[in-house]
Amino acid sequence: VWNLMKLRSGDELVDVACGAGQWLQFLAARGVPALGLELSAEALRRARARAPTQPLLLADGGALPLASGSCRRVTC
Repeated sequence: VWNLMKLRSGDELVDVACGAGQWLQFLAARGVPALGLELSAEALRRARARAPTQPLLLADGGALPLASGSCRRVTC
């Protein structure tokens, strides 16, 4: 995914259904800020521990709490 998306340090993205935050941790280590969205409070707690610098929201991926066009890239 990293190579396919051609992400660079400073790019921003939203990770829908971020789970326990493995992808968020990977992105943070490479200087890519990402907003993590997750429906499970327990998974979100693990994501916070794994990627403390990334913002996280308890949210339903079927009803994203974001304005249209507010992000360039989305992963799931």
